[in-house]
Amino acid sequence: MNRRLFLRGAGGAVFALPFLESLAPRVARAATSVAPKRLVVFHHPQGVVMSDWAPQGTETNFTLPRILAPLVPHQDRIVVIAGLDNRVPRLNSAGDGHSNADQSLFTCQPFQDQSAAVLVAGGPSFEQVLADRISVSNPYKRLDFGIGGTPWTYGIVNSAWFWGAAGDPIAFTNDPRRAFDQLFADSTLSDADLARRAARRGSVLDAVLEQFDGLRARLPASDVARLDAHAEKVRALEVRLTSGSALACSPPELSFSADYDFGFDDDETAPAQLDLLVSALSCDQTRVATVSFLSGHDPTFPWLATSGGGPVVPTDRYDNWHAMIHDGREEEGLKVGFTWYAETFAALLDRMANTVDIDGDNLLDTTTIVWASEFGNGSGHNTNKIPFVLAGNVGPLGGGRFLDHLVGGPNGDWDDSDHHTGELYTAILQLFGGTDSSFGVSDPSVPPGVLPGILS
Repeated sequence: MNRRLFLRGAGGAVFALPFLESLAPRVARAATSVAPKRLVVFHHPQGVVMSDWAPQGTETNFTLPRILAPLVPHQDRIVVIAGLDNRVPRLNSAGDGHSNADQSLFTCQPFQDQSAAVLVAGGPSFEQVLADRISVSNPYKRLDFGIGGTPWTYGIVNSAWFWGAAGDPIAFTNDPRRAFDQLFADSTLSDADLARRAARRGSVLDAVLEQFDGLRARLPASDVARLDAHAEKVRALEVRLTSGSALACSPPELSFSADYDFGFDDDETAPAQLDLLVSALSCDQTRVATVSFLSGHDPTFPWLATSGGGPVVPTDRYDNWHAMIHDGREEEGLKVGFTWYAETFAALLDRMANTVDIDGDNLLDTTTIVWASEFGNGSGHNTNKIPFVLAGNVGPLGGGRFLDHLVGGPNGDWDDSDHHTGELYTAILQLFGGTDSSFGVSDPSVPPGVLPGILS
């Protein structure tokens, strides 16, 4: 059975199947050769607790630990990559641990001028290179959504991680209300246009469900239950789309508490920004987007609590989150906070899996999503063992895989890997059709080439 042709059969629509045992050899290792249409980069600051982040097991048979547990429903759609090093900070002779890590994370370039009063990245980040290639005819070349940060900048914050060119930081919009006005204030779609689009999508979904019925008779009992459960999700999506309540290009309904402050209330900002991001992608307003948590120094996570009911940051022992990152790596609050980032990432995947774009494609199947942080173990500003998760369209080898490059294991913080972050970005650029043989700085200490396990 050709899974790829089945997925592409309904008028070009792509709908994610659950993991089916009868298709396992091809689902897990040869999912699709169709190039992705979009890229989303999801970033959180300050690294992870690697012992509670790194999976246990083999490439195709692994268990997601505590921090990544929210991704279990999407496990067959992700690739967890552990143990890639960012070696570029070693080439800098200036800057502190944070600027070195931040500005090289996605650019793979040292500072533009080591003697400058203001240190800036020496080149564009990889998603900008891709935006210049695939997002040229869209209303926006890229969209960048911040969560938290400084509320006194009127909703615009320069990035430390994403760069349009050497010395040119990308600006985040971290006020969802400002982002809403930017994206949807001038919407001109008529009711008739929306109705026609709803009818077209309804017919596509009907065709998909008809193919599900045909497939059902050819599956063993263990797979029939999985397929039936998935069909229910597709039927629910059909109801949402044809009822007009979730038409792509319809703006999301934003709602905030009376005392909402976008600089501090990340629990309200995050879902709003995710809704805006997914709506923008479904409208094809851009092909490249980022979402980043900007409060790396002193988020207090007041909406969370540890298992004992205490605060995430115990202020009797630490001045703030940043201090706990450096001095309390085994604190329960760190694991709670990092798990919340994973829950937010899972919420993004949920939204994309249940959204159809203007071409009739499922957003998750046609988008490559990259999640990373600038540190492995943040206690010593360590840029070894950068944590990565890929989701959605992850390349021809498919999802449901764990690529383990953890030399020295999850606690070997300073052991060097054989692989560098730039190799992953090169693979992603090639996944989108590029002919790149490397990305970032050229130096004997930085391995060039393509990370194995993505394309071949």
